[in-house]
Amino acid sequence: MEDDEIELISGGDKLQEVAQVLQEFIRKNETTFTFPNLNGNNKRVILWAALFQHLQNKASAPIHTLCLAAIRVLSRDKSELENLICEKWITTLIERAGLYNFVGINEESMAPLELPQKEIAIEH
Repeated sequence: MEDDEIELISGGDKLQEVAQVLQEFIRKNETTFTFPNLNGNNKRVILWAALFQHLQNKASAPIHTLCLAAIRVLSRDKSELENLICEKWITTLIERAGLYNFVGINEESMAPLELPQKEIAIEH
């Protein structure tokens, strides 16, 4: 993905154009497993953050499916994946997948979910 496309996705207000960029990215990379062009200049971090910002924004609902598909494609590249993903993003994925809509399930029957603690560092 090119810098201008990442910037467009990060801008967030032109959903039609963002949809086109995401559709093209998904189409071009349906069999790609690494994205070396995202190394450097925090491109990978910026792109992932922009996709999750759209997922967390109800106004971006028309492109949620495309964002999820792009995340699926991007997640094939394990570079920095452990450092990128955070608990809030996992929660967002669970919500968008509809997995919080449990009906008739009591807490005792659910296995405990233990997420490993990670140190969080934010660089400016």
